[in-house]
Amino acid sequence: MAGGENAKSIVCPTCLYRTGQIVVAERTNEGQETDWFLCERQHKTGISWDGEELPTQPLWPASQKDKQTAHVVTDELAKGADHNTVMKRLVELNLL
Repeated sequence: MAGGENAKSIVCPTCLYRTGQIVVAERTNEGQETDWFLCERQHKTGISWDGEELPTQPLWPASQKDKQTAHVVTDELAKGADHNTVMKRLVELNLL
């Protein structure tokens, strides 16, 4: 219902933005407006589709943008950047 068939699996946002790792998160609950996902590392994520455009392509496997984001995050972390700095860099690069 909520995100439909294209949102049954996603890139775990916690893994992506905190560690730069691409890990699949599977939908555990599909509601009317919100989908809930769980990755193998037990990160639970909700996506509210209320008022949002539904995905027209599968959200898994990772997109090129997700891969580029992972690369930037790992590079910034290797330089010793904190999470806020990483997120600012992603905004600068239009990846967030």
